[in-house]
Amino acid sequence: MYGGALVVGIAAIVGILGAAGIKGLFDGGGAEQANATSPARIKLDQRELERKRGQRVTLSAVGDIVMGTPERGLPPDGGSSLFEAVDRNLKGALVFGNLEGPLTDGGASRCPPEQTSPDAAEGTQTQEGETVEQAPAPAPTCFAFRTPPSYASHLALAGFTMMNLANNHALDYGPAGVDSTIAALRAHDIMHTGPKGKISRFKVTEDLRVAVVGFAPYDFANSLTDLDEVREITKQAGRQADIVIVTMHAGAEGEDAARVPRESETYLGEPRGDSRTFARAAIIAGADLVIGHGPHVLRGMEVFRNRLIAYSLGNFVGYRSLQTSGALGIGASLTVTIDGTGRLVAGRLFPVKLNGQGVPSPGGDAISRVRKLSLQDFGKKRAVKIASNGRITAP
Repeated sequence: MYGGALVVGIAAIVGILGAAGIKGLFDGGGAEQANATSPARIKLDQRELERKRGQRVTLSAVGDIVMGTPERGLPPDGGSSLFEAVDRNLKGALVFGNLEGPLTDGGASRCPPEQTSPDAAEGTQTQEGETVEQAPAPAPTCFAFRTPPSYASHLALAGFTMMNLANNHALDYGPAGVDSTIAALRAHDIMHTGPKGKISRFKVTEDLRVAVVGFAPYDFANSLTDLDEVREITKQAGRQADIVIVTMHAGAEGEDAARVPRESETYLGEPRGDSRTFARAAIIAGADLVIGHGPHVLRGMEVFRNRLIAYSLGNFVGYRSLQTSGALGIGASLTVTIDGTGRLVAGRLFPVKLNGQGVPSPGGDAISRVRKLSLQDFGKKRAVKIASNGRITAP
């Protein structure tokens, strides 16, 4: 994946070519480079490149997941059916989701009690048995989520193999909540990414390794806003793997946050990064796929240097925790196939619609939404092509 900054996405052949060899192979090099590389070496390099281009790795990704929190109510069946209507599309060597909130039974919430009032009072009864309607309680201004650690089994049963912890709810119940989350995931053989400096790795085959790095605009995570750090850790991941997947928790939130601006975003006064600049910088540094989450709505997708960027996959599960009205109730799962050099081969978007409780089922207009947003934000030269059945191809 590295030849300095000369070529992106060919980590698997760096050891053979070196920086100069890569440049000569892909951009013509010039007479000096041609003379420096023997015909036998060039032939070997070409064979290795063709072999890598013949390799395939398929993965699936979804957006934001909250399986319930005791303060707002847990599913009546203990969460066992949360994913059953949508898990058939969660297939691949990697199945990834953004876990909003820790898996923990205890700890102290980061939110003061006066900022976490319920959505509305349902009324009380007088001694005479008459129901007296009360005025709606003040809307919460701070949200802290926590889900029982046992719910990690539902993630495993649905097919998830890795969860992102680089988001604004990871520390809702402090460092102890993070530790509990990691332990619960490990107990079900689910990897995690996101903590600062962490590069998660796994093998698809003996000669095809994948690294995943999660970024967010928070001190405990790999920095989304420090582009030097983005480049460094992405390059480091590329030295350890053939394919590098980057995730970003970035952008504003809400129904008005579906567009990808050409500038940094904020939400409630909090810096949320410049997702467009970040994603492209990551790919230039060696990332082969960028998956976005955090805005809680779908955003467009583009192909940049033959690599796919999905800027936000929206909400996926939000049991009595995430808003589901309008665009907030439309999400998707994304399945992508890339070759051994990281280039996009194929993809498919599977629409998901959340009901009023935040439980997903197939449906909704995710395909047309993402198609329109992609063209609006990236134009025909970079916007992905999405067929009516959700099939994704490069422009």
